[in-house]
Amino acid sequence: MRILRILHALQSVVGHRTEDTFPERAQPVEFVEGEGDSPRAVFVQRTGIARKILEDPIFEQMRFLDDYLALCDPQQTGWIRYFMDHNPEFLNGEAHRNQSRLLRPELARCVRRMDAVPPGEVVALVDEVLASEGPSTFAIARKVTAHLFGCCLQEVSGTGVTVDEEVLFGVDIFLPFPRPAHLHRCHERVEAYLAAVRRIREPGPAELLLLLTLLMMGTAPTVAAVNWAANRWLRHATLGASPGAPEPEVDFSLAPTSFVMRRCTQDTVVESHPFRRGDVVYLFLGEASGCPLHRLNSLPFGAGRHTCSGQPLSRRMLELAHAGFRGARGDWSRVQASGVVPGRSSAFVKFEGTA
Repeated sequence: MRILRILHALQSVVGHRTEDTFPERAQPVEFVEGEGDSPRAVFVQRTGIARKILEDPIFEQMRFLDDYLALCDPQQTGWIRYFMDHNPEFLNGEAHRNQSRLLRPELARCVRRMDAVPPGEVVALVDEVLASEGPSTFAIARKVTAHLFGCCLQEVSGTGVTVDEEVLFGVDIFLPFPRPAHLHRCHERVEAYLAAVRRIREPGPAELLLLLTLLMMGTAPTVAAVNWAANRWLRHATLGASPGAPEPEVDFSLAPTSFVMRRCTQDTVVESHPFRRGDVVYLFLGEASGCPLHRLNSLPFGAGRHTCSGQPLSRRMLELAHAGFRGARGDWSRVQASGVVPGRSSAFVKFEGTA
């Protein structure tokens, strides 16, 4: 029953958001009491409070999958367990700092690889979708994102192995209450790709960690951000921008991440709201008040010690997407805009056309 209450609370915000707004919520913080010894669930719906919590060391990173992995066959979730144990996103203290240092040079390699992508290459991808039957902004976003991530994966793996789109877009471990069968499928898809890479060469520890990071937590927010940008370019192209009207800018006003989770490690008060030790805190990375997100108050990359280390790579990918939209010569009038899929409570925004 409590799980249903938490799921309902999540869906009441995330499940009814649009691409740039959250539904109106009266309370900045809401509490769902635990049953027996289970912890409370706390929903923070104001970005100002969320930022303070993200920057407060009292609130540690939440290993939200541990309880669900305990229900799974270890051999069928091995790569997910490895990812949870090694990615800095799920670590605290010195372990977080060490793994962040390990990952940073590999992420820089990917940024350099993106710098080498000719803008015309992305333009050709966009024009290919524009010329297809029934084009949509989601199809454009998927095509561009798949290509850019494919370049990064080949750079990091040091091989020419291509990644199947079922793997690239089918690995989603950031569900509030994932079923074992879903986690097993995610593991199988990752295993299939890594097995192909390892037949050619064995990735080093940092390379392996980044390959897993790209597959498990990179694609979903990126394709959402690119889709949102494509929607803006569609409106710009089809509404007849007046001469001299500015083109859409590269920015992250949309938070492609809907929420992140933290655990409170000791009793504390944040802006008059009392938190108890053990509270599981859901932080919505956007003002869940019905007001449009704004670049000054949205937190697409988080804050504090766990600010997303992939921020430079994400920004470079979005810059390349914008260059592709700017240079495209196809007919945008045939393109259908893709909106956010309603009812989804995933941590990442999901646009129409997702599986």
